[in-house]
Amino acid sequence: MFGLAPRPRADFRQQKTRAKRVYNLVWPTVGLFQADASTPIPILSISSGVADASKIRHSCRNSVGVMSNNTLYSVQCARGLAAFMVAIFHMLPIETKYVAQQVLPSFFSFGQIGVDIFFVISGFVMVLTTEQSHQSIGAIGEFIRRRATRIFPLYWFYLLLLLPIYFAAPQMINSAQGNQVDLVASFLLLPSNKLPLLNVGWSLVFELWFYIAFAAILLMPRKWLVPTLFGWAALIIANSLHVRSGASPTIDLVLSAYSLEFISGAIGCWLLPKVSLGTARAAIVAGFAALAGTLWFFAAAIDVISVERCIALGASIALVLTGAAAWERHGGLRSLSRLKWTGDISYSVYLSHVLVLSVVGRTWLLLTDRAETGMLATFLFWSAAGILVIAAGLFSYHLVERPLMGFFNTRKVSSTDRSLKPLQIPSKRYRLARRSIQGPE
Repeated sequence: MFGLAPRPRADFRQQKTRAKRVYNLVWPTVGLFQADASTPIPILSISSGVADASKIRHSCRNSVGVMSNNTLYSVQCARGLAAFMVAIFHMLPIETKYVAQQVLPSFFSFGQIGVDIFFVISGFVMVLTTEQSHQSIGAIGEFIRRRATRIFPLYWFYLLLLLPIYFAAPQMINSAQGNQVDLVASFLLLPSNKLPLLNVGWSLVFELWFYIAFAAILLMPRKWLVPTLFGWAALIIANSLHVRSGASPTIDLVLSAYSLEFISGAIGCWLLPKVSLGTARAAIVAGFAALAGTLWFFAAAIDVISVERCIALGASIALVLTGAAAWERHGGLRSLSRLKWTGDISYSVYLSHVLVLSVVGRTWLLLTDRAETGMLATFLFWSAAGILVIAAGLFSYHLVERPLMGFFNTRKVSSTDRSLKPLQIPSKRYRLARRSIQGPE
């Protein structure tokens, strides 16, 4: 009688509606963080190089500070360009061997810098995809596993295609080195004085070394990344001043000037979040100018693997790649998405193109008289060769490479992958939200 009047019971239907509005407003925001935290960022290699290569993702903030999950089409296109440049370079000896009319221009020899582009991309992508992996043994182990499963399965597929030919007709393999092949080194991509059974595999030996070295760098705090890279570069430059004789293949690999190109790409990616739109465009212009100058004034030095060559090519390619990625990060270059497929098939093209060109050349000799082929026949030969290189790349990517990648990457989420799982709502908050929606129990 003298107490307080009881508080009217709340309208639980109204509470439920209000809670739903709050839930619908907040949960999509949480979903944004889920997308970034839960999506594993694939890793590129030579064809990286070695990334599921078709979905390289931004790990840098865009101009408004929001994380973006858009595909870096500029990197994909660079990978595709590099693969086709290497194929063009290998057309020159094919023409000399199988075609009477020499029609390919001499500047096709510059196609060899496609490998340099691959090495720069590898360094760029390693930094791009391992931002959260420093000092995490589980993440580093996963990094190594993904790198190994990215390189070896498709490489072994083509290696096994060549193995019967090597046993049946060894004179057709590695004629430049007396048909000598180290099969163990070829299968495991170990340093050797001989070329691998699949000749283009020599560059994959360098790729594996880059991955091992970068895995060691990941053991350190991320703030040590750039000082370590510069220290690595200084060691290589200092070693180039000392003339060595009789060095082992392993020492040559570790101290190779090619590492400077990998380092250039890594530093370029580290600079990516700091590059404005204007700076990005300027970097692209400066990179192309430096590359053109290097090829024009030092064309003869391109065939010599030196520190000067790798610094010049690595820095110019890294400028273009970083500028293009930064420009894309600021919303430009979206038209490159139409060429994404070239990056998708780049590893398949890289591994298969020499085999395809050789088969086309030998078939050409069986069907024609080499001495009597004219310009029209030569044009038809190269048209067919180019189409078959692309067709073989597409065939290999869709029917061999992707199924192999799916097979090796299909596994249960282990404890090392917990950092990649979606963000979970705290249980207490979840119970409160559910109670406010459903009413008191």
